[in-house]
Amino acid sequence: VRVPAQLVSLLTLDTNGDVWVGGYCNYSTPDLPGTDNCGNKIHVKVDAATGQVFTNSPDTRVVFASEGTDYGGFEGVFTPSGQLWSSGGANAGSAGNACLIAYTPNHVSTNIITDENQPFAMAVDRQTGYIWVTSYGGSNITVYNPAVADSLNHPVTNYHNHGAAAAGGLAIDNNGNV
Repeated sequence: VRVPAQLVSLLTLDTNGDVWVGGYCNYSTPDLPGTDNCGNKIHVKVDAATGQVFTNSPDTRVVFASEGTDYGGFEGVFTPSGQLWSSGGANAGSAGNACLIAYTPNHVSTNIITDENQPFAMAVDRQTGYIWVTSYGGSNITVYNPAVADSLNHPVTNYHNHGAAAAGGLAIDNNGNV
């Protein structure tokens, strides 16, 4: 399946089992030394049954932008209630990389925060519905409750010093163990 997203990193399933793909910015790609690359940060929906890429609707083809800056595209998860959360990753060079986004496709509403700690890996606790997010640049794990209005600005908790800066992975099992 070919999608219009460039530098694809985000891959997640929505509540209908369809696939969402997102691209991000990388201003120092190791396999293309000396080349600055910025993907278009398009997030698109792909029908899981047919492979059809939907690019014709605000609900299925999204660029999260504010004041001329595109955000997100590095990592993503869907909440049980159908919100797409997307992080911007840790690559320097673009204000849109150090961010966290909450998007509700059915309502076409988007909340964006910038975070100098560079939100990176994400996982959903299926027992609580909370979103856990590692930071690449701050050795933090932050927990959000997507059911709370303006949840991006009001995290449930923030764990500092999870052991190493540049955290790159996060998983939560069906028992809520992180």
